[in-house]
Amino acid sequence: MSELGRHLKEARLQKGMSLDDVQEVTKIRKKYLEAIEAGDYKVLPGSFYVRAFIKTYAEAVGVNPDELMEEHGNVPAAPVDTTMETVIQKRSRRTETERNAKWLPTVLMWTFPVLIIAVIYWYASSNMNKSDPETVDSSNVTNEQQDPSKIQPSPTASAAELSAILRQRAGTARQLQQHRLQLRRQLHLFLRRQQAR
Repeated sequence: MSELGRHLKEARLQKGMSLDDVQEVTKIRKKYLEAIEAGDYKVLPGSFYVRAFIKTYAEAVGVNPDELMEEHGNVPAAPVDTTMETVIQKRSRRTETERNAKWLPTVLMWTFPVLIIAVIYWYASSNMNKSDPETVDSSNVTNEQQDPSKIQPSPTASAAELSAILRQRAGTARQLQQHRLQLRRQLHLFLRRQQAR
């Protein structure tokens, strides 16, 4: 038993109080009061509680807590609880992870539009760098309408001549496709009329 604990126990007994009575007055658990009297401060929940519980206990038994602390100035603080530090460290790690998790959607949200804009810019700049295939040397093009299937490019034809031939064929193919669609519509209307009769 420590000197401090013995002093508090004597004061309690002089007042005729049991540990249960002190527990009722101070709202400190009985096991902690017993630990203070025994000088076993490791039982107390934390280093802050050692001094606070001693002061509260001293006031309950009628002893001046400041004089008691000066008299017994060597009140050992309870050893630092390493499990508490570990819990605090784990919590702080979790908050870092949570902070990172909060930024991830924001970063992704801005990354995709930037990538899309970059791809569009790259595509547009690569198309502008190419020569315009619609520019044709007009000296080699005739004004007459020719049947595209009959036009045969010469083996030494230039790229401009070949593109002009392809454009004519494409124009004719578009006209044929439009004509076919028109015929299908007319046939469809004719068949509807026949079914309605």
